[in-house]
Amino acid sequence: YAAEHQMKVVGLYADEGITARKKYRNRAEFMRMLDDVQQNKIDVILFIKLDRWFRNVADYYEIQKILDANNVQWITTEERYDTTTANGRLNLNIKLSIAQDESDRTSERIKYVFENKRRRGEITCGSVPFGYRIENKHMEVDEETAPIAREIFQRFIDSRSVYSVQQWLAQTHGIQYSGTAINHMLRNKRYIGQAYGIDDFCPPLIDQDTFDAVQRIKSQSASKTTK
Repeated sequence: YAAEHQMKVVGLYADEGITARKKYRNRAEFMRMLDDVQQNKIDVILFIKLDRWFRNVADYYEIQKILDANNVQWITTEERYDTTTANGRLNLNIKLSIAQDESDRTSERIKYVFENKRRRGEITCGSVPFGYRIENKHMEVDEETAPIAREIFQRFIDSRSVYSVQQWLAQTHGIQYSGTAINHMLRNKRYIGQAYGIDDFCPPLIDQDTFDAVQRIKSQSASKTTK
């Protein structure tokens, strides 16, 4: 299209795998393009269709103000829009609203599917906490690693030290976990069978008393740090 219309390509901006419904500030390549706009490196922006540009009416107009301030136009190579007339602007608003509505409906359907899966105890991602395994879309206790996971909780209660647990894991089992990873593990309610507000989402790996004891120690440590 650029060659046919005697345009010089000064940059390519592709937010691969990122929906146009996402806030534009979270689209890295879009933000890079916007920076080039404000540095007067761009006169015209080409994209295929309007719904590849935006699926959010409010964001569209926020960006349009920036483009107008920098005398930058946009062209869809497979659609035609005329924003110089009232009828053209109405058509643009309708298309944007339809694109946003379709995106919202898709999001709602996906959310509904995920909620149903979670109510059935099915996992919706490809990873599970240490000590568990995936079987038939459900979390099950991994008998090989579960004893180590249980001992992590007990050792933290005995030593009151994440660093001590970290060293024990490395020296005894050759498992290299960061302090952040261990802290996340110690706070993870899946170990008592809870997730997404569901009490029996998965088989518990430790009992409630053990989990509560760990939380009390961590709370006390946080209080001392604050003081």
